[in-house]
Amino acid sequence: MKIYSLLMLLAFLFVSLGLMPQLSLAEGEKGIVQSYDTPEAKAGDSVVCPVMGGTFTVTKDSPSVTIQNKKYYVCCGGCVESLNKNPDKYLKGKTEPEAAHH
Repeated sequence: MKIYSLLMLLAFLFVSLGLMPQLSLAEGEKGIVQSYDTPEAKAGDSVVCPVMGGTFTVTKDSPSVTIQNKKYYVCCGGCVESLNKNPDKYLKGKTEPEAAHH
């Protein structure tokens, strides 16, 4: 639990300093849940990070992982590593993101 709290604090600091995209849309809006079964997102789309579950708008600078010739966008560099390590955990047959658990 201490690690989770520390990671959430770091994420807050990164967002506050403008080093990470803000992970929210207007209240009630959801992004595209990325999975093996959904089309590839593009710049301007609102997506859900498959690892952390936060919603953000894809930009040309958004971190991403390419798996089986398809690009998946994530909210931060830590999520790139997690998605690369275990893509099936985060992309297989998903319709809703898992709870955040970096």
